[in-house]
Amino acid sequence: GGGGGAGSPGGIVGIYAKTVVVGAAGVITAAGGVGGTGGGSSTSTQTGDSAVGGSSGGGGGAGGSGGVLVLVYSSLTNSGSITVAGGAGGAGAAGAAGASLGGLEAALWGHWNGATGTTGASGSAGLTVQLKI
Repeated sequence: GGGGGAGSPGGIVGIYAKTVVVGAAGVITAAGGVGGTGGGSSTSTQTGDSAVGGSSGGGGGAGGSGGVLVLVYSSLTNSGSITVAGGAGGAGAAGAAGASLGGLEAALWGHWNGATGTTGASGSAGLTVQLKI
């Protein structure tokens, strides 16, 4: 299978206010996007006596890097979350099962299952700039 797409990077967020209040359920974020899941796999089709292997699953896409968050304030109350985390890597897809269709090849060598694709790397954290004025 094909590899998953990369997550988008976080953007640039600027907040300039005298008073900033982030409630318990509040979130201010410039986080990166999650990587895409790897593409599926399939088993080869053979005719006659043979053993066929399954194709491997595609690897997951990398997570996007975190963005930049600029927060300029006089008073900040934060009971929630302020984050510029990188996105998680996408999951790898499962490999397909091989198939033994009989005959000498299947008896001697069997069949091979495709490997599961690897998980994509997580994106790196972004930058938070907090300036109290």
